[in-house]
Amino acid sequence: MLVVVNLGGWGRVPVEAARDLSPALAGMHRWLRARGKQTAQVVCRRGDVGPHADLSILTEMAGFHHTRARELALALCRLRRARPGLRILMVGLSNGATFTDQVMDQFAPGDDHWIFAVEIAPPFWRSTLCRPNVLRLDNEGLDPLPAGELGVLVGASVFGLFQYALARVRGRVLRFEEVFHVPGHDYSWPVLAADVTAFLDRQLLAQP
Repeated sequence: MLVVVNLGGWGRVPVEAARDLSPALAGMHRWLRARGKQTAQVVCRRGDVGPHADLSILTEMAGFHHTRARELALALCRLRRARPGLRILMVGLSNGATFTDQVMDQFAPGDDHWIFAVEIAPPFWRSTLCRPNVLRLDNEGLDPLPAGELGVLVGASVFGLFQYALARVRGRVLRFEEVFHVPGHDYSWPVLAADVTAFLDRQLLAQP
């Protein structure tokens, strides 16, 4: 089974440094391997560094185009044709969950039995797909990002900018994703395990 990871923000933080997702990914791999599934992981990089790349990623996240989503969907289809027995699990967090949803939207219902997705905290500005092979998680409504609680999000952004600027003054260059933190946006594996493993069980049982 191939696990395709879409990280939050601009998707550029190394997966081992993504403390908001890396432990959950490790838990999924352990659970799948305990059920006899061989797993491999690839991290999807959504764009290069620079203002043009940043703008392109933002406009795609806002739904103005689906350039990278179509490219990834086509690449996964080619991989599936080369390895017909391959199953693919997409895992996305925050903006990565939005991108994951856009990729899943490229497949017609019924033609996507070999691919399924766990979307963690997709932002409020996109209505996510309602399909049996897509699991959406929002911390039981407590995460302000999917809920659209703008006051909390603005406060977290301002504090993150302050932390980012302070780090630069002290000579440390950080990615904004490393200092941006929203209360209620934490998803540890113990919190996710019951929902995710029940979903994975259903998908594995549905395997043709």
